[in-house]
Amino acid sequence: MTILELLLQTHLYMVKFFIFALIVIGALPNLLRADFVRIVFWSRIGFFLFWAAWTMVVFSGLLVFAVERGELKVAVVVMIAASILLAFLDGFRAVKLKRYWLQEKSGLKFSNVIVLLETIIVIVVTVLAIKYR
Repeated sequence: MTILELLLQTHLYMVKFFIFALIVIGALPNLLRADFVRIVFWSRIGFFLFWAAWTMVVFSGLLVFAVERGELKVAVVVMIAASILLAFLDGFRAVKLKRYWLQEKSGLKFSNVIVLLETIIVIVVTVLAIKYR
């Protein structure tokens, strides 16, 4: 196994973890919908989980990009654009949820839409990157 194959495999594992994290981030607040304080607590932990997983994916992708000597393929450009879009979406979700929470509203519907959109983006980009590698 070459170093590139190992890095690609690691990047794929990180993406799978990211998808799992997005599912947990979306599901956990919905399971706790009866307790506002727990929704806020676990949603905030979800933000940390999102950024940890996002960072792992971006860093492992950067390593693959460096080993491939910075070859900009369409798949790489799409992954870069998706990672930037995901960062903006989750930042928007955090700011908007804080506004909901200050009004003592859960904001679950809004959060669910954004997390679903983030999950779809990650899955679509992953499928396209594998198909057009």
